[in-house]
Amino acid sequence: MKRFEQEINLLKVLMRSHIGSSDYRSVLGALWSFIGPFLTFAVLYFIFVERFGRHISFFALKLLTGIIVLTFFRNVVQVCMQSVTQSRTIALYTIAPSEIFILAPLIVPLIKFMIEISLCVIISAALGIFRFPALLPAIIIIFLFLAFSLGVGLMLAILNAFASDVREIWSILSPLLIFLSPIFYSFDMLSGWARSILYWGHPINPFILTFQQMVTGGNIPYYSHATFLLAFAFAGIFLILGYALFKRFEKVVLEL
Repeated sequence: MKRFEQEINLLKVLMRSHIGSSDYRSVLGALWSFIGPFLTFAVLYFIFVERFGRHISFFALKLLTGIIVLTFFRNVVQVCMQSVTQSRTIALYTIAPSEIFILAPLIVPLIKFMIEISLCVIISAALGIFRFPALLPAIIIIFLFLAFSLGVGLMLAILNAFASDVREIWSILSPLLIFLSPIFYSFDMLSGWARSILYWGHPINPFILTFQQMVTGGNIPYYSHATFLLAFAFAGIFLILGYALFKRFEKVVLEL
């Protein structure tokens, strides 16, 4: 029990350290960290508002929510790959679990995501479309999404440890995810086969649909309670697979 408390205290110290060394040290730095997603939003909005916006209710809010969700996923995966690589020396010569050094830096993208998604909720409430009973499911889906992103991040981190090009490949290919997700379009605009592939075969999409559904108070095509359950299943599957892969190659990775 005492050792567990020590590990929790170490995790808290490391989290505070990462927050202190991040952009959140100042108001200007915090504002700067939000520029990326909002620039992406502005560009996509002006490009697609005429083509898709007329057919999608609350297009701007759905677009912003989707970009924020996808950006969080990319950031968590990137942090996982960095932390596994950078914590090798420390984790190798300490009795503290190596998981602590992976979880601690995730506090920064998590705080950023919480602020951004809260902004979407505030906008939704101001428009009178947010359903406050959705707050509890929203909290649940946030942690499920973190678990899913962490699982994917651990998988890619292990691959990156054996082949350093994986990180570069991810940085190049991950922006393309925006075209495979219902962010500036909706599933009812796609053909049946394309919709089925993206709904069942692209595990991030159930999370995007669920966040959009909760923020806009409904009106998301092809969203159902099964979508939430599918997100729950993907979170469990990827977290278990990612953590199992990490523990299987943990010693090998730390000694590389």
